[in-house]
Amino acid sequence: MTTHPITLTRQNGMTLVVVLIFLLLLTLLGVGSMSTTNLQERMAANTQSQTDTFQAAESAIAQLIAENTVFDTVMSNANQAAASSSITIASVPVATSTAFVSESLVEQISLGNCIVANTFSIDSNATNSNTGTRARNTQAVNIVGPGPCSQ
Repeated sequence: MTTHPITLTRQNGMTLVVVLIFLLLLTLLGVGSMSTTNLQERMAANTQSQTDTFQAAESAIAQLIAENTVFDTVMSNANQAAASSSITIASVPVATSTAFVSESLVEQISLGNCIVANTFSIDSNATNSNTGTRARNTQAVNIVGPGPCSQ
């Protein structure tokens, strides 16, 4: 029986092929991981931009409520059922409109003196021009105070 010894010179070519295939698989795995990471980073940036835009719309409403002048403007002008304004919050322009919705009698205190609740609707639309994200927020506000007993 003749035995043929396996020499290292015959194995050198096969080792190179196995290492190249292994290197190709590692490269594909790395490229796939980078692609997934880039996608996740873009999704996180879009979520952050949407959150910032919504918070700007919400802050505009809070600012209008804190100023408390827009309600007087709407109520003082009988021909104007709404008031509009533009506010920039954190470099995001926000367009707001405030509309009178209704007035309701809460309680009659004495003859001719009543407590009434005026309901307003505030609508804010924010658009971030850098990212193109938009947000809309609507909030109702009740202002309770003395008023005429017209009901």
